Amino acid sequence: MLFKFIKRTSLLFSISFFIGIKPFNKVIAEKYEILIKGSNIDFVLRLLKKADKRNAPKIVINEDGSKSITYKKNNFQKALSQKELLDLIKNPKNYIHEKKFVIETLNFLNDLGVSLVITNFEEEKGSAYWSPKNKLIKIDKRAINAGSLTFARILNHE
Repeated sequence: MLFKFIKRTSLLFSISFFIGIKPFNKVIAEKYEILIKGSNIDFVLRLLKKADKRNAPKIVINEDGSKSITYKKNNFQKALSQKELLDLIKNPKNYIHEKKFVIETLNFLNDLGVSLVITNFEEEKGSAYWSPKNKLIKIDKRAINAGSLTFARILNHE
């Protein structure tokens, strides 16, 4: 019974970490780290899928009735032309290869005993770092919000 309570509490903290809900007045979820292992890999993939959808270009109708395209450009991406944006709206990317890479890499690193942690970088610069002495890779939670392509590139770099 106690184990189930701890497991549910951990899950709530994990979810609140990524969506910004503060489950208790005195506890700030952003201070916690999430170890990526086993079933957490599926959780990370779901978060990446949501980020991909959120970051994809969209046509919005302005107050004056005109249309414009909005999208979230990341640091690894050049500015896209209107034609390229319209093509992405008509044919959205599914990032199948990046997701497969993420799954295989996370499982491989777990098998090697390397710990992967999603955390909030406050003082550190960059988006991830590798500590060979501790067999630890820390990845900033903003890398998840950047989507599958960026997350896969960061993971590949580390």
